[in-house]
Amino acid sequence: METKSGGSRPRRNSFGTATPKFHEAITFQADGRLKESEDCCADALRLLTGEEKHSLEAVSVRNTLASIRLDRGKFHQARQDARRALEIAASLGEPGADTGLDRLRLTALCLIGRSHLQAGELDAARPLLERALTMAHYWLPAPAEEKLKILTLLGATAKEAGHRHEAEEYYRKALAIAEQLYDPYHGEVASLCHRLALLSEGWDEADHLEPFARRAYEIRSILFGTTSPMAAGAQAGIALAMEAQGQLKEAGEKFLHSLSIFDRHYAGEQCELSIRVELLRDYALCRRAAAGYLISSGRHTDAREFSNRAQRLFERILGKSHPLVAKWRKDHDAIRRATPLFALKGRQVSAWDWWRGFSFSR
Repeated sequence: METKSGGSRPRRNSFGTATPKFHEAITFQADGRLKESEDCCADALRLLTGEEKHSLEAVSVRNTLASIRLDRGKFHQARQDARRALEIAASLGEPGADTGLDRLRLTALCLIGRSHLQAGELDAARPLLERALTMAHYWLPAPAEEKLKILTLLGATAKEAGHRHEAEEYYRKALAIAEQLYDPYHGEVASLCHRLALLSEGWDEADHLEPFARRAYEIRSILFGTTSPMAAGAQAGIALAMEAQGQLKEAGEKFLHSLSIFDRHYAGEQCELSIRVELLRDYALCRRAAAGYLISSGRHTDAREFSNRAQRLFERILGKSHPLVAKWRKDHDAIRRATPLFALKGRQVSAWDWWRGFSFSR
């Protein structure tokens, strides 16, 4: 970057001092290099001058930084970034006066809501997201990307609260918008189909969700390859739909295959640069489900080994005190204590029934 003679401060150009770093951060984010993306975005924020710190550029940078940190599981830091972005947006104009500013405002609201959702604070997340959806209906055209994001987060909130039918309705609305905005093989379409597939968990009436699971797998296999973690997560969605229909052996084999892909991909120490929390959730699901299948097959050592390996990775990436890691540790402890046959409330149950009775902690 060009500098003034006799000093180290970068010279401003027509695009602002932070723009090159900001674009670099977005490129890294698109490539899945989240740690490098976060570093670049934080540098871009520091490069903003006094007047730029209260501009649309500052709102965009802070929103992007919050998004990256949420992908990495840093929801407290992300919430601070998004709240500051919302404060700056409020100082720049009234709601409804500028569509570009309104989009940034809605993005910040979504990020705050998502941070509460990621922390398990559903009562705090839902009102924010419902308020954002009302604003989006007034300010934006019908097929807007911001509406898609809000509906997706509302669906996730409803799912976590145990309202399966409501979650499905939100996801279907979001998918309808995605199909208008993107081509049929876009990653966002696959993501929403995958979310619909995950509603199959523990739902005996989930046979209507299997086509979504298979569509998600088809798209992700084309976009990322059949041996990618994205495809492995989608395959787990198919397995959930099959398990809900009583196809237990076939489902167990698919869970085990997905787990092997996750284990192979995340074996390296540098894998944390590209891990997103959503993929870790899929990994945790496969770890739990595959362990149940292995236990039912008498392969107890393999079940413990896979569970140990996954738990160590979760703790390394998110930290031992992260709420999701704490939930997954309970799953891990249950797997280690599992035996082929044991008493439950005065009756004997198989390890397979033990597995089916669990939530996958998503």
